[in-house]
Amino acid sequence: MTNTVISIMSNAVTSVTSDYDVEDIEKIMDRYKISCLPVSDDVGRCIGIISEADLIHCHNSKNSTDQIQARDICTQPVVEITPNTSVTVATNLMLENNIHHLVVVSNDTLVGILSSMDLLAYFAEGKGVL
Repeated sequence: MTNTVISIMSNAVTSVTSDYDVEDIEKIMDRYKISCLPVSDDVGRCIGIISEADLIHCHNSKNSTDQIQARDICTQPVVEITPNTSVTVATNLMLENNIHHLVVVSNDTLVGILSSMDLLAYFAEGKGVL
């Protein structure tokens, strides 16, 4: 049994570039049944993350979403971890930052997402103790 996030993170990650618009972001999230999307810059580094909460906030604002792009609504900066980060450290980072997703990177490349649901499943299965 390993206590690092590599064993519980989602490694099939869909992401968008910073110029995607809200409508396309929502279509992608609906199509893949995901609750967040990492946002990358022109060279592929993760610069932000868009969650369902970000989209709700966007729609609740008085502004039209027609011209809003990923860079305008993504949460920045992202909290990054490596695949070898311990589950305990990852859990504490989520709690300290009041967030539900951590971006997993290796050599500045996005390799996964760790969600609070991944952690909940890990602890519910009795695999770890904080």
